[in-house]
Amino acid sequence: MASCHRGDIFPSALFSFASVLLVIGHITKERDIDNMATFKHTSSAEPNPAKASDDELAPNNPLQSDLTADDTSSMDSDEAYLVSYQWYQAEESWHTGARSSSWTPPINIQRSMECLIELRAEIIPYLKLDHTKIGYKQSLHRQWKLFESFAASFAALYAVGGVRTTFTIGVGAGGPAAYWSSYVVTCFFVMITAAVLAEICSALPAAGSIYFWAAESGGRRFGRLFGFIVAWWSTTAWTTFIASDCQAAANFLLSEITVFGLDFPTDTSNIKFRAVQWIVSEVILFIAIGMNYLSPKTYKAVFRFATGLICLDFLLNIIWLPVAVSKTYGFQDAKYVFTHTTNQTGAPPAWNWMLSYFVTAGILVGFEASGHIAEETKNASITAARGIFTSAGASAAMGFPVVILFLFCLPDLKTLYSLDAPQPFVSIYALSMGRGGHIFMNVICILGLIFNATVAGVASSRLIWAVARDGVLPFSGWISKVSEKKEPKNAIIVMHAVAALLLCTILASPVAFTSLVSAAGVPTITAYALICFGRVFLTPHSFQNARWSLGKWSRAMNLVALIWNLYLASVLFSPIVFPVTAESFNYSPVIFGAITIFGIVTWWITPEDRWLPYGRLGRIHSIDQHP
Repeated sequence: MASCHRGDIFPSALFSFASVLLVIGHITKERDIDNMATFKHTSSAEPNPAKASDDELAPNNPLQSDLTADDTSSMDSDEAYLVSYQWYQAEESWHTGARSSSWTPPINIQRSMECLIELRAEIIPYLKLDHTKIGYKQSLHRQWKLFESFAASFAALYAVGGVRTTFTIGVGAGGPAAYWSSYVVTCFFVMITAAVLAEICSALPAAGSIYFWAAESGGRRFGRLFGFIVAWWSTTAWTTFIASDCQAAANFLLSEITVFGLDFPTDTSNIKFRAVQWIVSEVILFIAIGMNYLSPKTYKAVFRFATGLICLDFLLNIIWLPVAVSKTYGFQDAKYVFTHTTNQTGAPPAWNWMLSYFVTAGILVGFEASGHIAEETKNASITAARGIFTSAGASAAMGFPVVILFLFCLPDLKTLYSLDAPQPFVSIYALSMGRGGHIFMNVICILGLIFNATVAGVASSRLIWAVARDGVLPFSGWISKVSEKKEPKNAIIVMHAVAALLLCTILASPVAFTSLVSAAGVPTITAYALICFGRVFLTPHSFQNARWSLGKWSRAMNLVALIWNLYLASVLFSPIVFPVTAESFNYSPVIFGAITIFGIVTWWITPEDRWLPYGRLGRIHSIDQHP
């Protein structure tokens, strides 16, 4: 294994930063259109005997708004946007069919398409408008702007907390040399993944986000299957992430037992401790999810507080921690930080190094949260895309100096692994800052994780609501209902219930935490990979209407993101302790397999005309069909 020198870090970081600038440089700048004139189209006076009735074209799913030929007032924003998108695709299908001598469209399709083509000159200028300006009814309040869109992903990522929570796991897998170098590599490929998702979000800034992008990337043949599978993957991933967040906060709190020398077990193999850990985790979950019932207007303050708290956490660690360490046990030397390797996993040397990505992958995942709240974001087709990309960049940039600093501030490994606290970093703070100082830092850590969970809850509840609105989940009729204040409160209840059930795994297994972290990351990362697969091989020329576009680099970057995310998934499926026993087994493959089966089953039993492209866009779909 080649050694690394301190000077190697700067070319790597510079290369990563230059690559990000390359991506940004190819983003197409589209002007915003502030005003939109209304238009009316009067069809030919000649009657059309073959015209289908509105009843025949209406969707069968009662959860979705009716789309009739003359009344679109009941459509929500993503429906309106996608109708415009489908009109454009329908016209392309018409021209393709017209050039084929073997196809003669029925008279009703001919006349419908003739009307559609006449409308093209009037419709196309509005295709790139933000879909909020088309004038259709919103299902949720639309009050959030760029800062809230950025904060949704930035606070959900919480890179500083992510580094700290899993730090000792990362150091044990490959050592400091593997940790920092793997983080640099992760940052580079995360920015590519964020860029391709931002492009798709710009083209389809719809409620449901990642699941809807998967459906569109799969095309007509596989879109419905992709949509159902990713719907289950993403909803499970986000609720699992919230559960793991709450357990992490509980670990920080319960680590004070060790610091103050209280007579109570803190070993996770002890069922008595796990019972207390479970109760504390459930209480933290109740607090975090409780904030999700705040009104969207009030929740702006939560976004601001969460973002400010993350910045405060970052500054305290960058300034206070090194000062405290210099006055106590002292720093590690540069050779140790940049070249030292270790194996605490028991895995073969090469795979032990690869397991460092188990941690770095989990730190920088979930940046698509800005897309989950697109239904409540103004100018969503550009704002949500910017939120995805900028939050990923800011989190990656903030996490890098924290990784390097924490490696320099580590005590020796013998001391580190003798710390028997549930969260060893609390003991590190206590060793360096003393009892008084470390309590303040621990309060910041716990508050950060609580607000991390509550902001993730906003993204998760909106995703669950949108998926249920399209009839994918059991009891979708109840889950998709919104309150009088246009808030998805039933979806919040479901999210809370599922997360609470997942926390019960604490009682069953001492490695439940690492399994939850992996289970939270795997479905999201595989969803990224599936979307990129569709974009590369099934729909490479779709999404041309994105205002935030990668241009000619799009397909190549999707291919890179596909390979990267498949690799990460393989790492997250792996156990992190060898040899594998029943107690050290990583349950994420089991969870992943189960939710994939649920997705396939619901895809199989749900009628096609009760799902999104066939129901909500039923009229356009019927026009676009041909043999």
